[in-house]
This record gives sequence, C-alpha cells and structure tokens, in this order.
Amino acid sequence: MSSFWDEKYKGDSYLYGLEPNRFFAKNLPYCEPGSYRQKILLPMEGEGRNAVHAAQKGWHVDAYDSSGTARDKAGKLAGNAGVTISYALQDVTTLVLPAAEYHAAALVYAHLDPPDRQELHRKVMNALLPGGLLILEAFHVSQLGKESGGPRDPEKLYTVQMIRSDFPEMTFQLLEEVEISLDEGTGHRGQASVVRALARKELQN
Repeated sequence: MSSFWDEKYKGDSYLYGLEPNRFFAKNLPYCEPGSYRQKILLPMEGEGRNAVHAAQKGWHVDAYDSSGTARDKAGKLAGNAGVTISYALQDVTTLVLPAAEYHAAALVYAHLDPPDRQELHRKVMNALLPGGLLILEAFHVSQLGKESGGPRDPEKLYTVQMIRSDFPEMTFQLLEEVEISLDEGTGHRGQASVVRALARKELQN
C-alpha cells in the first residue's frame, strides 16, 4: 500500500491541493494560537493539507500515513506555513492509539477494506475524549463510476448507515449523503457523491 501511495504522491505538485478540505476547515473549532492543550488526530493524512490548517488554528496535530513521500511533502508544507505537526509513518491497519486522548479527530477520504475500516473507526472513537469531535467526509457508494476521485472498489465506499454503525458511542450532529462539487488539486475534481458526518463522543455518566 505504501508503494502505491508513494507513486501517487511523487512530484512537486500536491495531489489534492494545498488548501484544506472545505468541510473539515468549516467545522474545525478554532484554538488559541500557541496553546497546544487541545489535540487532534488525523489518520491517513496524506500530504498534510488538513494537518497544516489545524496547526494554524492552534491545534496540536498528530498525523499518520503509510507513505513516506506524503510525510516528506507534509513536512515541507508545514515548514512553509511556519507551523509544527507531529507526523508518523505508520500503516493505519496496525496503528495503536491511546484511549481518551484527543479532543477531535478527522477522517477525510480515508477509504479502506471493510474490516480495516471498522477497526480504524473503533480505534478513532476510543481515542477521543468524552465530548470529542469527529469530522468525516468520504465518498458514498454512488460515487462509483464518477471521475472526480475515489476507490473503484465499492466495498471501500460509504453509506450513512455504515457510519452510524461504525461509531455507536457517537451522537451525530450531522450525518448526510450529499452531492458536491470537488476542487481539490487534480485528485478530486468534479461532481461527487459523499457522506459527511459531525459527531460528538458521548459524555460518560
């Protein structure tokens, strides 16, 4: 998998552009700059566009990806922006995360085979503090056949029911299937069918 993404990310240009995902940027709360008390988890972060944006908003960022090329480009992007991110080279299928550590987590086009997806979602949910925020955007099953991006394997695509089932300890503030226009580099461009979710981990009694 890492060699596949290393090949996708090679070159000087950024496959999904330099700007953060719009849904992520719109819904990520602002943190006081310089205060790294609040932590955000970004698995499958790619070339760092969302990690850099979060760091600019005052978050302490822990990012992960299996591609060394992506990590190197994320480091360059962070340096150019004058921010610091923690970015580990790690296959998310073997990722070990601490429990109740993060104030927020984002899964932005993180597509995996069903068993790996369910396991990653469980880990992310467990890693959130009570009241922690989940931001998710991913391609819906009806994206299949569209040229705007995403896996060609329907097993790796999403539905609302799938997300609700994967995150049983979350209270959803938004969970929808929508048609949007993507303009994220050359990798995501055109009309697309996506699933979006905003959810909070339930507070403990």
